[in-house]
Amino acid sequence: MLPLALGLSLRLFLLYHHPHFNGDTMIYGDIAKNWLRHGVYGQSDGNSFYATMIRMPGYPAFMAACFTLFGMENYFWVLVMQVIFDMLACVMLAAAAKKLFSARAGMAALWLSSLCLFTSTYVVVGLAESLSVFCTAWAIYALVLWRESLLQNENRKTWLHLASLACALIAAVFLRPDNGLITASLLPAVFWIAWKRVGLKRAVSSLLLCSIIFLVPLVPWTIRNKRAFGLFQPLSPRQANDPDEFVTYGFNLWCSTWEVDYASTEEVYWAPQINSIDINDLPARAFDSPQQREETAAIISQYNDGVANGTADTPEVDAKFMALAKQRIHTHPLRSRVLLPLARVANMWLRPRVEQYDYDLHWWNYPDHPQETLTALALGALNIFYLALAIVGWVRLQRHDAILLGLAAFIVLRCLLLYTLDNSEPRYTIVCFPILFLLGAAAFLRRENSAAQ
Repeated sequence: MLPLALGLSLRLFLLYHHPHFNGDTMIYGDIAKNWLRHGVYGQSDGNSFYATMIRMPGYPAFMAACFTLFGMENYFWVLVMQVIFDMLACVMLAAAAKKLFSARAGMAALWLSSLCLFTSTYVVVGLAESLSVFCTAWAIYALVLWRESLLQNENRKTWLHLASLACALIAAVFLRPDNGLITASLLPAVFWIAWKRVGLKRAVSSLLLCSIIFLVPLVPWTIRNKRAFGLFQPLSPRQANDPDEFVTYGFNLWCSTWEVDYASTEEVYWAPQINSIDINDLPARAFDSPQQREETAAIISQYNDGVANGTADTPEVDAKFMALAKQRIHTHPLRSRVLLPLARVANMWLRPRVEQYDYDLHWWNYPDHPQETLTALALGALNIFYLALAIVGWVRLQRHDAILLGLAAFIVLRCLLLYTLDNSEPRYTIVCFPILFLLGAAAFLRRENSAAQ
């Protein structure tokens, strides 16, 4: 089919011209190599290695499988496999839209997902986002098939599709712990649909089976973390740290009192222990007064001295950032607790998504790089198009069943999670794009069909 051919061509073009491997890719790869070579889920430190729990085991396992099949450290084939999984996601979304809405909507979903530059970009990035998108699409398709078999009283298929849904949900969590939000969104839909169609007893048994399949794989991971670190840790920590690692809570909180854009994430938020900080990279809103600017400059100077001599991020420096952060929050609680978090969420949804390309972080400075600015603005408009189309589709449906409400709940929960973050990273919204494709497809329904849903 034409959309699949064009979608595959787009991904292969990006694979050839824009493959991207960053620091997180190397962390995943390092864990995968130690797992294969030494049987230890851990990181390397010179000639030695040590156990870690900073990442869930899903993506390292995927990398380890690719390394086994195609050669150690063959990251190119990791991306090739992601291309295959992403094309499968497009097909599953099209099939789900066809069953939920109409054949016309199914074709629209296929076009929207196959030609989406944003999800395609992450296919050729060595991160867990692309497979997370696949798991979201898989969960949607499995849920639609489960309900269909339930309505047709096909018991064997019903349980198989429910098991498939549970596998999609646990696979998503093993890729990223925050993907557990889709489980929290879809399991209530499973219970509600089963209760209304086949009664409370069947609803409870369906929910119980799905929960068992979801939870059982987490048991060995939890036991492993208990044995290795003495902690009950069924998911990787929020700060992606091992127990003996120092976490810069003060620095992170201080960043949250002024950060909005992804540029600040790269220039400042990711600096600890690695890079010095240039106070000129901070926006004007990072200072409430000239005196506070001087105080901030003194703390940053002390931090930079630590970077130079290898003693950055000490508890002493972090305590100063914490005090400064509390001072700013006390002075402007509405700004710090409401306005800035909302601005970060908006930034993660609306920015042009050029962070994986070799664009200047400050792409909006037109005189410095006019072509990048215009391209970024065009991509920003395309991103808004996808969001607007999903909203139109939601409105056109007029009535929304439990599946659509569950998917909408996932987006709401995702936004609430993003609201709590200290920094802005647009890739955290990419996992929601399969839902945008599905709702966007509904915008192409004929009026009589949309009213019938």
